[in-house]
Amino acid sequence: MKRFFCLILVLVLLPVVSLAELPDLSGLSYDELLQLSYKVQNMLFEQGLPDGILVPAGDYIVGADIPAGEFRADVVSDVGGAVQVYKSKQDAEEHPLSYITEIYLGNMYGTLVFRLVLENGNYLRIKYNSLRLSTYYGLADLSNPKK
Repeated sequence: MKRFFCLILVLVLLPVVSLAELPDLSGLSYDELLQLSYKVQNMLFEQGLPDGILVPAGDYIVGADIPAGEFRADVVSDVGGAVQVYKSKQDAEEHPLSYITEIYLGNMYGTLVFRLVLENGNYLRIKYNSLRLSTYYGLADLSNPKK
């Protein structure tokens, strides 16, 4: 008898659960939508990235816009570009050549996949290309580019 009532309860509640919708985002400003997208990206990073997540060209503060960590970075297109990692945003603004890491991207430079280490507070600048960041599993993981 208890099983029967549980079955009825599940059948009654199932349509209610399926009616749950995402909140309306149309009233959010550009900055609010951008902040929300960073939060979603961070949640995806925390859950692991077997297929990776696309990070478009732009400037990012590690720990705020994207999480710190050790990543496999795949170049998305053959277009040239560069990745620069600075100690902080202030270093990037005051001393543009003081980057910790600079990697040129694309076929013309021979860099299609690489290991990227980011620490909280670092400032990441991706120029002219997008990167697909995924979980880094060691040197053997770098042998085949993903697109």
